[in-house]
Formats: sequence, C-alpha cells, structure tokens
Amino acid sequence: GKHARDFIHVRVVKEIMPNLVKFFQTLELVVKDKDMARTLSARESKRILEKMINGLWDLLALLDLSPIESDQLIQIIVANLSGTLNAPEIRCKLEPRRSLDCNILDLKLGALKA
Repeated sequence: GKHARDFIHVRVVKEIMPNLVKFFQTLELVVKDKDMARTLSARESKRILEKMINGLWDLLALLDLSPIESDQLIQIIVANLSGTLNAPEIRCKLEPRRSLDCNILDLKLGALKA
C-alpha cells in the first residue's frame, strides 16, 4: 500500500535519480564530443539518450515526483536538446505526461529564449 509506495519513491529519489542524472550527463558528453562524433559509441549514446528522454516522462508521472525532484532531469533534457534545437523545436519534440512537468519545461524553454 502506501508504505510500499513511499519506500519506493524515497529509494528512487535518493539512490536512483542521482545515478540517472550522472548517466544522462555521461551520454550527453559522448554525444557532444567532437572527436567522437562519427563513432558507433556516439551514435548509440544518442539513440539511448533519445529513448531515455521519451521514457522519462512516464517515470516522472509514475513516481509522481515533486517539482524539485523532476526539475533537475528536465533541465538536463533541455540542456541536451538546446545544443541542436531552438525552444519551439524542443517543445514540439517533448511530450510531458503531467501538467506539472509541462509547466517546468515551459519555464526552462522560456529561459532559453531570454
């Protein structure tokens, strides 16, 4: 019941999310590295990153993360995509499931335009 859900939520936020953020950042470094741009590693990293971004919205909705908890992941997604896309293109590409995540995304994209 509630205790199991709370336990899983706490474990995910404290143990899994920091590692997930590090993994996102590592993939981002590989994708943006000019020396590795044409390697299989870079192509696979980009493919994994895109799949993770799409699945992230479901994870955020499933865990019902707070704005503070989901903000860092959304920032990484925006930072990753802002290197190749402008704010309207990023918005078209991303489809958050929750209105909360949609609002955070819109704030991040608004900051890009400014």
